[in-house]
Amino acid sequence: TGFFNEPSNASAFLFSSFFLAKSIQEKNQNNLLWKNSAKICMIGGFLAFSNAGYLSIATGLIFASLLNNNISYKRPSSFKNFIMIILSVAFIFTALFGRILVAKFEIDNPVIHLIVGFNLNQLSNLDYDFSSGRLDLMKNTLSYISDNPLGLGFSNTKDNIPAGAPLFWLLMTGIPGVLIILFMQSLLHYTVFKYHITQKSLNYYCSILVLIVQQAIYGQWNNGLYYFLVAVFFDEVFKTKKQTILRHIKKI
Repeated sequence: TGFFNEPSNASAFLFSSFFLAKSIQEKNQNNLLWKNSAKICMIGGFLAFSNAGYLSIATGLIFASLLNNNISYKRPSSFKNFIMIILSVAFIFTALFGRILVAKFEIDNPVIHLIVGFNLNQLSNLDYDFSSGRLDLMKNTLSYISDNPLGLGFSNTKDNIPAGAPLFWLLMTGIPGVLIILFMQSLLHYTVFKYHITQKSLNYYCSILVLIVQQAIYGQWNNGLYYFLVAVFFDEVFKTKKQTILRHIKKI
């Protein structure tokens, strides 16, 4: 996975880059570089064969399809949106139930094993945890927080820290800390539904969603790429709003 900790990080980076390339393509419609860059990023994201990646791109595509109706000066394609949603549901189903179905029906196909991230040796392991320990970590975290609602704190250490952002911040900062972080996230989503956004802004938003979903499984919502994308998104939204206000003023 190169510079990435695991396949899900690489997958999310590539899927996020897909939406970024699409946003740049909006102002360079005839530029083959950005058209091909988006396709290459999409293919690369799937070749990471990450279930977290499948969930992240599915979320991005679903919101891209549903929010097309909220885009200024654009008439959405209902058929295209429908196909995107159907494919996204298939990705989500694969991510959530792929390993379970392979084990249940004892499917001995290396291609399917590769796609869903299943090890053939797991077929004989009746105690195999398909969540890779995440469910146990969630239970342990919730049990700890029930007795310590303010969390562990960063000055303390603890074994088996959750890998996903929501549980990580819940354990480390407690209920108040995770509520602050979720409030910050809600401002992003509120902006999308509050204002009529452009296709470029929507692509920025979907690139952020990809990171949010992937890092909810493995990550912390606390890296340079995440903050950069959020800043670019808000800059584009309010720049568009300012231009709209100026157009109205000129008409008066």
